[in-house]
Amino acid sequence: MRWTSLSPFVLTCCLFAAAADRAAAQTEPSEARMRQLVLAELRALNAEIARALGRLANESSGLDAAPTPAPVDGAPRLVAAVAFRNGAVGIAPAERERVVGAASAIRQLGTSRVKVIGFADRTGSPAANSRLAQRRADAVAELILAAGFTADDVEALSGIEANWPLPVPTAEGVVEPRNRVAHVFASD
Repeated sequence: MRWTSLSPFVLTCCLFAAAADRAAAQTEPSEARMRQLVLAELRALNAEIARALGRLANESSGLDAAPTPAPVDGAPRLVAAVAFRNGAVGIAPAERERVVGAASAIRQLGTSRVKVIGFADRTGSPAANSRLAQRRADAVAELILAAGFTADDVEALSGIEANWPLPVPTAEGVVEPRNRVAHVFASD
């Protein structure tokens, strides 16, 4: 068939379709380009997730302690749970206030015996976690001593060495921010 035998309308439609096909071929990304775009989008999404997880892991206040059972007569009473950043021993200002409040609450309970149990999540080796838990307990105990308690009244232990259960039981290697704590107990 010759182009001249087609009606002007059909010829216009054919020319338009051919032009649209050429334009689409020029504007549609190649498979390699699409792969690059998808990978770039995945990298951006991965970075955003990493930032969100980092913010969650680095929040030092606002972490809820694991639920604790009601106190039993004569048993130590949980007065405070002091949160720590991942791998950290330093106590954030909000957590320092929590320790000072705990010391005051223990005095109001009419007891002077304080037990601090430090914990760490299970992302490191057991030996490293035990050392970290002890250092956390020691850091909190130092603040309690600064609040007026004597060294004879304050005991700091690693929860791992003392065989205390983790606040939130997890498998080995599991990241759990609520296990990065030191619990402050008042005991009679």
